[in-house]
Amino acid sequence: MDSGETGVMQAMSICFSIVQAMTKIRSEVQEEDEEQTKGTMEIMHVDLASLQSTKHFAEAFKARRLPLHILINNAGIALARKGFTEDSYETHFQVHTHTHTYIYMPS
Repeated sequence: MDSGETGVMQAMSICFSIVQAMTKIRSEVQEEDEEQTKGTMEIMHVDLASLQSTKHFAEAFKARRLPLHILINNAGIALARKGFTEDSYETHFQVHTHTHTYIYMPS
């Protein structure tokens, strides 16, 4: 072998070693993630265009006496035509702002 071939072989050997190390690290991280994520998640339905639905949701959640770690407020009606809810509030206002007070208000 000439020096060029030797250099290529060494580079391939280094790349192979890096891939092996990365594979081992990825496997260890995946095992660690699986151990740490054995919790539970619950999804509860709420219709933010209805104060009755929102109040029912808030009461049902508070009755469980569980801590609220994450609440994702993902209401989105940006392209809806202007209208009013059954509660006589402008739809965008009620869905994006007003009904959240029922969820955040302490008992």
